[in-house]
Amino acid sequence: MRIHALRPGSSLQALSRHATQALFLCASLSPALAGLPHLMEYVWNYMITVWHPTSK
Repeated sequence: MRIHALRPGSSLQALSRHATQALFLCASLSPALAGLPHLMEYVWNYMITVWHPTSK
């Protein structure tokens, strides 16, 4: 039996994609949450910028 190794980023990308779909589903179901995906995207981009600065 052969074990397939996942690339390090593949599971994270899949998780991120599913999380994004879930956020947009919630936003479509509840108008009060309509801004949540945009807020989460802003926070996500901010954290990536802080953790991985492009210039020092």
